[in-house]
Amino acid sequence: MVIPDKRISNLQKQAVAFATHLKTTPGIILTPQLRLGIAIYARDALLNCQDYSGVCPFRLYGFISEIKYEPSTFPVPPTINDDVDESIKACLMNIIYAMINWQSKLDTKWFEDCLNALKSCGILDSYIKLNDCGDDKNELELASHALFSEIIILTSVSHGIHTTFLALGTDIPPLPTWQEIAEAPESLNIRYSSLLHRVRRNKESISEVSPYFTKRDLNRSSPEYHGLKKVFEQMTFAPLPYICVQFAFLDSIMLDKMLSTFYLTPVEMALNWNELDTSKRCSSVMRSDVETVAGK
Repeated sequence: MVIPDKRISNLQKQAVAFATHLKTTPGIILTPQLRLGIAIYARDALLNCQDYSGVCPFRLYGFISEIKYEPSTFPVPPTINDDVDESIKACLMNIIYAMINWQSKLDTKWFEDCLNALKSCGILDSYIKLNDCGDDKNELELASHALFSEIIILTSVSHGIHTTFLALGTDIPPLPTWQEIAEAPESLNIRYSSLLHRVRRNKESISEVSPYFTKRDLNRSSPEYHGLKKVFEQMTFAPLPYICVQFAFLDSIMLDKMLSTFYLTPVEMALNWNELDTSKRCSSVMRSDVETVAGK
């Protein structure tokens, strides 16, 4: 028999692990403050959604740019708010808002528009300066994809935790505070053209422009590989299209751990669950129903 209290405890532990991940694990390109801002806004975007279900725009990215919604600014600590350009905030809010509220409309056009916006909004300026790659089109393509992967993983995990605990009717585990995130390590700014011997593309994946790599493609003589050798050794490379987000490899490892806890197998879903408290829920709602909603 599956015990709900134990199940909730395991979910809570993983939610705490996500908060710890934000405080202790560097991003690939994003600063710690922007990483926390993404996690915060991924939760706010759900609660501040406007109903545009009847609209099917040709270019979703441009359409969302015209939507007026709260908050009017991306959440960053006041001490660095002036250092984050409004175009960066708008770009991040657009991607997150689309992921949370427009999942059925996400397509190749949206994906390409996101990459173009990330390359032009200024969020890669520090990366370009550090790696001296402003004229390297290939490096910028890989960096923008790594950045996009970092954004969607953080958005997905934060949103998943949020909706899971909303569905289960328990307190939502908190994210780190701005004071805590100030101690987080800075981004790695990995140069992928040095790390990788080969970048693969598959026309049958989510997009022809969505790159990915396997363990065989790593350049083991590169300084990037030697600095993160233990990380790459523990990575499990996913099948297409999920492997594409592993450009944000530190976050993808965290994502794998989260999914193994938050999503039950079909066998687990068929087990004999304890009954729910009928004083709080309709007697026709089963525990497996709650898990299904939370898992969505």
